[in-house]
Amino acid sequence: MLAKPKLSFTEIKDVIRVLSGDVDKFSDSELYQYFKRLTIGLPMQTLNFQRGLLFRGRSNIGSTLFENISELWYPPIGEIRPNRFNDKNTQVLYVADAKSTVIQEIKSPPGSIVTLITFSATEQITTLPIGISYGVTKQQIFNTDLLRKDNFKKAEYFHNDQNLIKIDQIVMKFLFDIVTKENITGNFKEYRLTNIIAKHLFQAKIDGLLYPSISRKLYDINMALKKESKSKLKVTQVDVIKMDSAIEGRFELIACSNQFGSNGEIIYNNQCGSFTEMIKI
Repeated sequence: MLAKPKLSFTEIKDVIRVLSGDVDKFSDSELYQYFKRLTIGLPMQTLNFQRGLLFRGRSNIGSTLFENISELWYPPIGEIRPNRFNDKNTQVLYVADAKSTVIQEIKSPPGSIVTLITFSATEQITTLPIGISYGVTKQQIFNTDLLRKDNFKKAEYFHNDQNLIKIDQIVMKFLFDIVTKENITGNFKEYRLTNIIAKHLFQAKIDGLLYPSISRKLYDINMALKKESKSKLKVTQVDVIKMDSAIEGRFELIACSNQFGSNGEIIYNNQCGSFTEMIKI
């Protein structure tokens, strides 16, 4: 059994106050230790994704099509753009459970070309949900029964100690507030704390983090997968779309592929559906 939280409710609140305040006063190492103290003894239930489909998007350079599926995975070192759970030196694969979520998240301008990648999970993917219980309403994944079971397990784990349950709730609420905070400025500095959180949580025996989509109003699901999880995914389809220049949220399918060469070459064809239909997200 895991150790019980070493901090009292008051001490937990003090640590959260530090992490929610002016973090510029502290080094990354100091912030890491503060967050680590919060998680000691708190049970965080993993959720398993069973052999379903996941989706990712990449903006094309002009109208040039990607030629090989090797271009569609993690960005190479040197080309990594800092994001919610990675810095410029960390390869993280961001995927979603719906194509519509990917299109919303990628925020491509009107008239631009975007490539949507469909992955099939060939093995079970183990994720750690953060910022979920307070926000996500997607019933097929996070239904009432699951949340009740989770709460029951935690109550049992804490021997129905209301003080420990209260500590767990305040930490989970803190995670929700941090993970779902919208980066309005687009400045990587806004992701400093979530990067530190990910650095700690990625040390667990998981494939990645499960978190709500900010662009989809916390309704849909995103995953931030560790580089090692690539072996559990297989590219099954590539769709190239052009964002409508007149109507926001609509696009035209202009190319696709569900066939790949022995070395990963993308063989574009017209077997994936209509090339002219305008599809509303």
